Amino acid sequence: MNSDIKAAMRIKNKASYRSGKDNLAELASKNLLTKSREVLVLRGSEEYIKVNGFSIVMAAKALGKSVIQIRSWISKGYIPEPVLQVKNYGYFVYDSREMQIIRKHLYRYTKKGVSYLTKNSLDFIGDLNTEIWNYRGNQYGS
Repeated sequence: MNSDIKAAMRIKNKASYRSGKDNLAELASKNLLTKSREVLVLRGSEEYIKVNGFSIVMAAKALGKSVIQIRSWISKGYIPEPVLQVKNYGYFVYDSREMQIIRKHLYRYTKKGVSYLTKNSLDFIGDLNTEIWNYRGNQYGS
């Protein structure tokens, strides 16, 4: 009897947790990518430029994911790490175009019915990394 109650509670908790999370289609319509911070970042070895930057915390919020999940994806190589270093503080940020690329690929991937990334998500990982690094090469020469 207790196991039935515990199982029902787990299902209820899981459903309420998922219902509180925004999906990427809703996030696309909310335009959360406008909530960035203008920062000075190092371009090349000596030149600083202004960009609308997203720290990992801001990126997680803009994508509707947890900070732990974004950091996990970065450490596993599922999404590229941010490479633009903020001048006065030293932390790294994504620029707004990088965030748009990440959001676009996540949205496409979740439309296939997949709600999480694994090492088997090779098509997603390859496409996303290729587009990000091509953009970075063209934009920042890195």
